[in-house]
Amino acid sequence: MMKITCPFPYKPRLYQAEIIRSIYETFEKRGHLILESGTGTGKTIVALAPAVEYACKNGKKVLYLTRTNSQQRQVIHELRAIFKKVQGSQNTQKVQNETFFGMGLQGRQNMCPFVKKDAEYKNCTAEELARMCKFRKEETEILIEKGIKKFPDERKACPYYFKFVLSNKTKEENTVPEIIKWAKETIPHPEEINQKCDQLGICPYEINKLLVKDATIVCAPYIYLLHPGIKNRLLDWLGVSMQNLIVIVDEAQIYQNMQEKHALLNSLHELLQMQFPKFSNITIPKFSKE
Repeated sequence: MMKITCPFPYKPRLYQAEIIRSIYETFEKRGHLILESGTGTGKTIVALAPAVEYACKNGKKVLYLTRTNSQQRQVIHELRAIFKKVQGSQNTQKVQNETFFGMGLQGRQNMCPFVKKDAEYKNCTAEELARMCKFRKEETEILIEKGIKKFPDERKACPYYFKFVLSNKTKEENTVPEIIKWAKETIPHPEEINQKCDQLGICPYEINKLLVKDATIVCAPYIYLLHPGIKNRLLDWLGVSMQNLIVIVDEAQIYQNMQEKHALLNSLHELLQMQFPKFSNITIPKFSKE
């Protein structure tokens, strides 16, 4: 069995060392690799461990795409194991000297407090939530510019964004810097970030946007690469180009199917806009939903 030199947190199973070596060599060659293996054979960890090492040593970032939230939880679980290994091992000094931090990323549908607390927003599309968020943030910033320190009873604005902005500026106790520090020390799942922010009345979606720029590895749903607009926004948050991004796709065969369906929806939507101008305001998520 080959020796594993990357931060691998478990006793390696048969052929795992060889797989890790192949993955690392693929990174070095800037190539592509397809790995097919049965359930429970450790595909997640054998992909993550060499990705962490290579990304830290070469100034890259990693985007790990999953189909479901449960798969995202598994990635976070393995990242925590790698993090503990890195923190406790002198053999991984080159990785430890770099900023190693991983996180899970989810959309407003799972992170916006209004969606959880107001039935009005539960069935909104991503675009509708984005518009609502933009409007409320603009109204909130008007309040802050007026010098208001205590959030008024104002339905148009957002109390969670209000506290996020003021906390980030004033550096008060139990505020944004402390949440960031906690997240970097624990590598929480998005659900745990939601709980932490809910306790403090701060917007978890904005916290996640701050965390992304410092993350070495980001685990996100397929749509973050499928949708051109969302992809570009994510690259801006990460501060990297596609050339400096390692992409790992869980269940790649499903991703391919979704990619084809997404392309078909885009084409159909463009055709409708050309033939029927009144459809011009229909977004892809709403169109596919209806």
